[in-house]
Amino acid sequence: MANPYTCEAQLDELVPGDTVKDFAYISEENFVLVVLLTSQGVEECLVAPTCMQCFVTRNPPRPLLVLSNKAGAVLLVDLSTRKCIAELSAPQSIREVEVVQTSDTTDILLTSFTDAQWIIPLENGGRCLTEVLTTCIPSEFKKTEPSSSHLRLCAEGITVLDSVGCFVELHNGLSAVGAVPKKRYKVDDPEVKLLRRSSESILMLKSSTITL
Repeated sequence: MANPYTCEAQLDELVPGDTVKDFAYISEENFVLVVLLTSQGVEECLVAPTCMQCFVTRNPPRPLLVLSNKAGAVLLVDLSTRKCIAELSAPQSIREVEVVQTSDTTDILLTSFTDAQWIIPLENGGRCLTEVLTTCIPSEFKKTEPSSSHLRLCAEGITVLDSVGCFVELHNGLSAVGAVPKKRYKVDDPEVKLLRRSSESILMLKSSTITL
């Protein structure tokens, strides 16, 4: 079955007058590619880009860029051909995109400006991106529950911050969320925030910090 989300958009070259809003990069042994998210201030509000991430697919390996905009459109761009290979529509405007990969799966974690989150599968076992997206129905995107929980990617896996239950859990991956966590921390600060560094996650409280 043909991929229903295929489109023909291409990446544009950077020109004088562009404003850099965000960037992503992908690197190999002797190669580094930096992708700039730019705006010339002429786009309509809803098509203004908001965030992006780069990653390499598992089967077959190829560099992809995930790009979202204020209208909730999620574009997948093949960086080797510089063409958009798929476009999905999220339920809300997206402010953050995270790519979660294991040895045989790839998922996208979307976070909206209202902090609602959805999980979009891209690769699953031996099924490649095209096979998975062909059966992906936007209205059936998996929404993270409960709404008080907020998921973040970290070096150790996935962190789950529950602002109502006032706890933070650390899991190996998205499929493990809801099961017994690797670590669990009770926090009493209702204004707790979860930050991320390249090697660890930092739990920021009013009076202290916890390294996960």
